[in-house]
Amino acid sequence: MDTRKPLLNNPVVRTNGHLNPIFFKDVAELFLKYFWKPLCCFAVSVIFLLGYMFFVRAPPAFGKELYNFHKVPLGEQVRFFESWKVKFDIKFPDGEDEQRFNTFVKNCKTISAHNANADTHGFTLHVNPYAAYSQKEFYEKFANGLLEEPEEGDKAQQNFKKNAANPRRRLASDIITKDLGVSLKDETELDHTKTLTETNEKEITVGATESELMDEHGNVLLPNGVPEILDWDKLGKVTKIKNQGHCGACYIFSTTAAIEGRCAVKEWPNESLSTQRILDCLPGDHGCLKGLQSHVYKYGIANDGFAMWTDYDNYHASIGKCHGRNDHIHSLYGFGRMSGDDNYPAREQRLIQHLQWGPVSSALCTQTNLLQFVGAGVLKGETCTKLSHGITIVGYGEDEDTGDKFWKIKNSWGEHWGEEGYARLCRGMKCGTKDPLGFLGIVKQVFYPECKNPNEKYKSITKEGPPADVPKTEKPGLFSSFASTISNHLPLFLQRW
Repeated sequence: MDTRKPLLNNPVVRTNGHLNPIFFKDVAELFLKYFWKPLCCFAVSVIFLLGYMFFVRAPPAFGKELYNFHKVPLGEQVRFFESWKVKFDIKFPDGEDEQRFNTFVKNCKTISAHNANADTHGFTLHVNPYAAYSQKEFYEKFANGLLEEPEEGDKAQQNFKKNAANPRRRLASDIITKDLGVSLKDETELDHTKTLTETNEKEITVGATESELMDEHGNVLLPNGVPEILDWDKLGKVTKIKNQGHCGACYIFSTTAAIEGRCAVKEWPNESLSTQRILDCLPGDHGCLKGLQSHVYKYGIANDGFAMWTDYDNYHASIGKCHGRNDHIHSLYGFGRMSGDDNYPAREQRLIQHLQWGPVSSALCTQTNLLQFVGAGVLKGETCTKLSHGITIVGYGEDEDTGDKFWKIKNSWGEHWGEEGYARLCRGMKCGTKDPLGFLGIVKQVFYPECKNPNEKYKSITKEGPPADVPKTEKPGLFSSFASTISNHLPLFLQRW
């Protein structure tokens, strides 16, 4: 008969310095008697819970195409909507969820119906952070911040007064011209010695007919000597994607992106410029409501450059108080506007030529559902021409699968829009429109900046100082400054005397 007492009532027995085997037997008996049933129940519950979460309740993956949404039950639509809000950290005011949900479901059905025929369209639509806005709301909140520039032919910028380097915001719409001493001339009258000649950028010869600029298949011919594909983003000359938020500052984001890219090609630091500084300090425009791209260029020239993103307040999608020093980077000679020719092929050739020296700022008509939800592929189809949103063109190419020719644009609607913040828009005469302004009016209003060389004018305020190939100069003392002034002005004084 086994006279052993329960383990808890007996001391641990050791034999030759080791635990008695009876100890392990008693532990096993205790576990089987009191713990195995609860543990088994817990394990089964966890398995059922995980299965329900991953195979029953899981909504469609975000950032992917959406199909057959019209067949999804109401309960699943609600869960999808709640998951969408969590994914993109979206919060609506109290009492607005029901309205937003109804709009969200309607948009998801539109996206799903389009993607069911994606092979025919050549592109897909995505569920993105703007899926709870109607087309009208989206247009008013995010895609209507650009004032269209007047059609004045090909204009370029030069001869700016240095004594107007500290503008402040005012209400008059023409204050830019008054404060910054702007002198506009036709490009034929522009002195190219410090602008176009500096980068070897030359205009395409105009006057050719459409047939002379197209091949037998109806494609616009490339200008001589340019590559078939160009992508300044992949070449490392484009800064990261930004998000303008609920502020119509697209005219600032599109312009600064072009300046960043153009100056990076000229070996300036590949730094983001402070859009908040421009929003705070740019006179004459309407801040987050609307603005002109040309005013941003004029502001930068008058201030001999722009402040860096890291040297000013973080962007907060509203106007603040203008402050900060005038130490800037990315000094400009000036900027130009691409000529407006009568036929589309001439405009396309001219734009491709300008892209050889870096990104350019442009504008789009955004009164279309397709642009709101554009996903993968080359966007084409319905179009319009009233410009309302500024973008940056960073390249061009041809889709490997469909053969569709495209412009690659950088937008300011965040990295969850389009193809990680970029989109490819149809290029050529096969985009569903024969308008000379191109698909969504993309070739109607194109500006290109002309950056100075960094070793000619380097005013970076980074702690690292100028690049290695730019020699550092000592600040002249009082005596050397006086001597330099005398030596520079004495010959002129004697000549006049």
